[in-house]
Formats: sequence, structure tokens, C-alpha cells
Amino acid sequence: MSLFLQLNYLTTRQLNYLTTRQLNYLTTQQLNYLTTQQLNHLTTQLVNYPHN
Repeated sequence: MSLFLQLNYLTTRQLNYLTTRQLNYLTTQQLNYLTTQQLNHLTTQLVNYPHN
């Protein structure tokens, strides 16, 4: 394998790895935030307007 191909291969692998990690992190953060917001909203509604 030529030096150029080796560098290309390594760079591609590194970019794939970093992009995947960043996407995983961001998606997790967004899901945590949204879930927390929804739970807060639902809890507030239940406390303020109890349904018997």
C-alpha cells in the first residue's frame, strides 16, 4: 500500500470514528434534554390538574 493510500485510509477511519462519537454524544444529550423536558411538563400537569 502506498503512503498516500495509507494516509487516506487512516484519515478516513479517524473521521468516521470521531463523527460517530460526536453524533452519539449529541443525540444522547438531545434525548436526555427532551425526555427531561417532557417529564417535567407531564409531572407539572399532573400536580396542577389531578385527574381522579
